[in-house]
Amino acid sequence: MKVQIATRADIPSWLELASQVEFLFGPMVDQPDFQKALRKNIDRQSAYCVREQDRAAGTPLMGGLFLSFRPPEYHISWLSVDQEWRRRGIGTVLLEQVFDLIKPPAELFVTTFGEDNLEGQPARQFYKKMGFEPFAEAPPGPEGGSREVFRKSFPIQRNRKTMIEIISHNHASELISLSGAYLEQNESENNLPIGLAYRLAEDPYYYEPELPLLLSILEQGKVVGVVLMTPPHRIILSRISTEIQIAIVHLIRHLDEIGVQIPGVVGPVSEVQTFADCWVKDLCHVSSRIAMRTRVFETRKVADVPLSPGRLRLARMDDHLRMAHWIVAFSEEIGEPADLNSAKKRAEQHIKAKQLYIWDDHEPVSIAAAARPTRNGITITRVYTPLEHRNKGYATSCVWSLTQKMLTDRYSFCSLYTDLSNPTSNSIYTKIGYVRVGDALAFDFQSNRVGSKT
Repeated sequence: MKVQIATRADIPSWLELASQVEFLFGPMVDQPDFQKALRKNIDRQSAYCVREQDRAAGTPLMGGLFLSFRPPEYHISWLSVDQEWRRRGIGTVLLEQVFDLIKPPAELFVTTFGEDNLEGQPARQFYKKMGFEPFAEAPPGPEGGSREVFRKSFPIQRNRKTMIEIISHNHASELISLSGAYLEQNESENNLPIGLAYRLAEDPYYYEPELPLLLSILEQGKVVGVVLMTPPHRIILSRISTEIQIAIVHLIRHLDEIGVQIPGVVGPVSEVQTFADCWVKDLCHVSSRIAMRTRVFETRKVADVPLSPGRLRLARMDDHLRMAHWIVAFSEEIGEPADLNSAKKRAEQHIKAKQLYIWDDHEPVSIAAAARPTRNGITITRVYTPLEHRNKGYATSCVWSLTQKMLTDRYSFCSLYTDLSNPTSNSIYTKIGYVRVGDALAFDFQSNRVGSKT
C-alpha cells in the first residue's frame, strides 16, 4: 500500500470516509467548514491518503489525514481509516509517511480523545504505540466529548558534542545586530522578542527601571535562539532552531551562573515547556503552573466585515484617566494585574507615542493599541471593551479599522496574540482575516520555600 497526495477527484471518497466517524467527531460531510478545510488541504498538497489497491484518484479510500506544516511544529489535524480496513496497518503507514516528512528538530502534535472517552481509547493507544505522549488538555470536541493533545518529539541525532554558547548583550542594539536577522526569519511569531528589542534599543528603561536581560543562543557561531527579560516580568524565548533540550540546558546553566530570578517564562510551546520542565528539575524547591495558552495570528489583508456605528480615532490626553482604568481592567482579564499608577504610565506612553486607538460611538466604547513595530510588521494589542459595550461589534470594528490603517500606512503585516480559552476573541480575529502562525505558552514559577530563587 502506498501513501499518495490527494486530489480534488478524491473528495467524494474522502467525504464517505468522514461520514463513518461523524458519531465520534461530530457533523462533517454537510458542513461547509469541513468541506472548505478538505479542499484547502488538497490544494496545498497537505492531504495524504491510501487508495484501495493503490489505484487512481477518485477510487475508494482506505484512510487519510491532514497535515499542517510550520517547522519546527507539525500538526495532524484529521486522521481516519475506513472501517473495513482498520487494524491492517493503514494508520501506521500514514503516520510513517508523516514521520518521513519531518525535519528534526521538530515536534508533531495531534488532538485525540480524552482519557475518559471509552470509544476513543483505540485511537489513544494507537498514538501511544507510535511514540506520542499526552501533552495538554484540549477544548471539548463538537459532540461534547473530552479531547487531549498528544506530542511526539523528533530530536536531532548527533554523533558529536553540540557547541552551544550563550552571548550576553549590554544593549538591545547589540542583540539586534547579531540576532535580528534570525528573529526576522519568523517575524510574526517572534513579534514579542523582536518588538521589545527594537523598543529597548531606543530606550533601555522604557518598560521597567531595571536594565533588561538580553541573550543570544549560538551553536557553532550561528544564532539559533534569542532570550529577553524585562524584570520583574517573565523571561521571553524565541523559536530555537536546534535541539531544544540541549539549548535550554545551556541557557539555564547560564542563568544560574549569573543568579537571575525567573518569575516565569513565555514563548513558543515546545521551547517554553522544555524550559519549565528543566527549570523545575534544576531547582527542586520550585513549582510551575500554566498561566496562559495563546495563539499567534497574522494578517496581510483584512476581510470585508460590517462595522458597528462609530469611528476609529487616536486616544488623547483628555482620555488618559479612562484609558488607565481600562488598561487595569484589561490586565485583570488576562491574568496579569496592574496597579493604577503603572497603568497611568503605560497609557501616557501609548498616547504620546500615538499607539492607542479608540472606537468612538459618541463616547469611547472599545480600544486597541498598535505597538512593538518590527521591520515589516506591527502588533495589535490591548484589545479591550468594557462589559457594558460588549456584544455590539465594537471590538471587531476597532481591530478591523486599526489593522486596515496599519497595513495601509506602511506595514506588510499585523500580528496579535489571543487567549485560547476565549473562543470569542479567536472567532473575531479569524473573521477579520487573521490566520494562525503558531501557539505560545506562559508558565509562572512559585518558590516552595522562603528566600529561594525563582
